[in-house]
Amino acid sequence: MNKIKILFILLMLAITNYSNAQIVTLDYSSYSSNDCDVFGNAVPVQGILHETKRGDVTKNSSQGALGLQFNYNNNSQKGTEYSIFGLTFKKEYKYVVKITAKNNNSYSEPAGLKCNIDPFGIDPSCNGVNYVNSDNGTFSSNNNWFQVVNGTAFVEYIFESDYLTSAQSTLGIGTYSLYNIASGSNFIQTIFIQKIEITEIAPPPSFTLSPTTQSLACGDTSAKTFTVTPANIPSGANVTYTWSYNGWSVISSSATSKTLQPNPGSGLPSNVSVTPYVNGVVQPTKTCIVTRAPYTSSYSISGAGSLCSSSNYSITGLQSNETIQWSLSNTTIA
Repeated sequence: MNKIKILFILLMLAITNYSNAQIVTLDYSSYSSNDCDVFGNAVPVQGILHETKRGDVTKNSSQGALGLQFNYNNNSQKGTEYSIFGLTFKKEYKYVVKITAKNNNSYSEPAGLKCNIDPFGIDPSCNGVNYVNSDNGTFSSNNNWFQVVNGTAFVEYIFESDYLTSAQSTLGIGTYSLYNIASGSNFIQTIFIQKIEITEIAPPPSFTLSPTTQSLACGDTSAKTFTVTPANIPSGANVTYTWSYNGWSVISSSATSKTLQPNPGSGLPSNVSVTPYVNGVVQPTKTCIVTRAPYTSSYSISGAGSLCSSSNYSITGLQSNETIQWSLSNTTIA
């Protein structure tokens, strides 16, 4: 559909990793429209754009709610779906969507209420129910749709997303039939949606240790620097660290970085590890694995390849602390 979509800016509450911040509450009880499809042309509700993806969304004044129709015919799974867009669903964050809805139909059977990120399709025409199923977009690996039971009271249904792998801007809400009860226009039923609340949950604190591996050549006593980097730390949180490094001497040190020198000798120093604490709560330990590098030597021997009476032989390129022992493969010429 060709049209200019007006962007609305939504002010969000500041959040921390240990608290949730409500992004928006959409209360449809006060929304008013008599159109056959109230979201057919990117309509703002409380400053947030809505658009029909499948079927026709209506407003039922007596219920104080949106009406999303579906057909009790599981073979076609015809229903209604609309999108909320213009919000920012952040990468690595998760979202809880609470939908206040009811399914007061004639068959005493549940219907599918779905919630998902990035729904596809568009349906601006007033053409009744259309194909909808639980796979139109993704939201959670465990709960991409929810059953709505019959009843005269509105009930809150909660959808919790996975942590998002990429930023998104569109949320889909829809309904469809779960069971093949009957088919035909006489069997169209309606789910009513009164309110939607969207809550943002920040990602948990995380830490990385660099490097993750350290290879030491025999006799290497040069200083090595190890650094822990925090991410997603709540504002004002107290972050502390406990380091472990046996067989190393400290050259310089800070809370997040250690410059260490292997102690002299033939023994291999221990792995270097750090355990973070956020407000006294222990976090997963991060470890750099320390290994002995394979031994290599760049020495070379020079002298005649054959001899009749005598010849001089010498070795160059010996490393520090490297010693040699001479031997002959033919002892009769010694």
